Amino acid sequence: MDDKTYHQEIVQDNPFPGEPLLVPLTSQANPAGTFSPSVSKDKTFPIKRTAVELLSTALNTRSRKILEKFDLVQSGAIQIGNFKEGLTGDLRLTPNGITARDIAGLTTFAIDGTTGDAVFKGEVQAGSLVSGKVLVGGGNIEIDGENTQLNVFDSSDNNTIRLDETGLIGFDTAETEIMHLKTTGLEVYGSAGDIFRLSDEAGGTTWGKMGYSISAGFSHSLNLYTRGVMNIRAYESSGDFAVLKGNLILNDENDFGNVILNSQNNMNVQASGTLNLIGNVVQINGSPKTAIVPTTKGYRALYTVESPDLWFCDFCYGKRKRKFPKFWEFEWEVKPDSLFLETVEPPFVVIPTGTKNLVQIWGKRKGFAKTRFEEKSKEQFEKNNEFWQKPN
Repeated sequence: MDDKTYHQEIVQDNPFPGEPLLVPLTSQANPAGTFSPSVSKDKTFPIKRTAVELLSTALNTRSRKILEKFDLVQSGAIQIGNFKEGLTGDLRLTPNGITARDIAGLTTFAIDGTTGDAVFKGEVQAGSLVSGKVLVGGGNIEIDGENTQLNVFDSSDNNTIRLDETGLIGFDTAETEIMHLKTTGLEVYGSAGDIFRLSDEAGGTTWGKMGYSISAGFSHSLNLYTRGVMNIRAYESSGDFAVLKGNLILNDENDFGNVILNSQNNMNVQASGTLNLIGNVVQINGSPKTAIVPTTKGYRALYTVESPDLWFCDFCYGKRKRKFPKFWEFEWEVKPDSLFLETVEPPFVVIPTGTKNLVQIWGKRKGFAKTRFEEKSKEQFEKNNEFWQKPN
């Protein structure tokens, strides 16, 4: 083959990096002045490298989501918002807790990461709340879930009221129990004579009170006090307070003492029916027997022997030393009854009866010397007549 014989040039393909390298044919030599392309070493595409430590696996910037946890150093913190007084508040999250401020710079809520305390400036709402203890109103009201009770404290931190499974309990300033409202009833404790007080308003006039007193031996008493009339009435058992019915029973059970009705003035016992005194009636201190009659000045009462004054009379035997003797100027065959003399007060009036040595001794009832023509009402007059006109 001479030098002027020409052949076509074969251009070797340059493969993409990573493809097999094509080797040029060796059966044909390149003529002089023929240049072949240079063959370079394989070059592959770079391997995909991810910023594992910072973004794609821990923080997705595209979806704006935090995928893994971040640990704050002791001085680290996250602040949401930029506080500008009067414009915006902020919230700060630190290893010590969470705090939030309003536009005035006041803390609206704070959670202490060390103690677990939480403070909220505004209202807290929840569908349910489970807690061991809740303090309300600056600590004056305590809801104690652990001991199942509610306590109220005064300004000196004294427990004054407690509500628990036994009922409602009241305490004095020394935290001594003075009242307990149980399922079985109300119990009140104290040593004063006026444990119960009835007033027209808080701090107002006391119109009645009840207490007790203890003396030596069995001289104990339950005391009821009133500024006016004390009415004890028994009504119909159905609760109809318009009709007065039923029984009033003053009972000294098992004969441990006496039932005493005592008055320094008149004691009126009125009954539309029969007044029954059952048992050994020793003494009734109170109203004398009266007869009420109409007069020109209204209805008036006559006592005992239907006299304007309250005279008591006794009969005994004695000899007169002169025609008009005094009480002590008698030679008594039968002396006047000493009990009778205890019920009347001098001066006494002695009147012969016409029977030999039989005389009447008169004296006004002790304590009623000035009782005369006591005023009564028409209703009392009618009740009195109705009573005395009934057959025995």
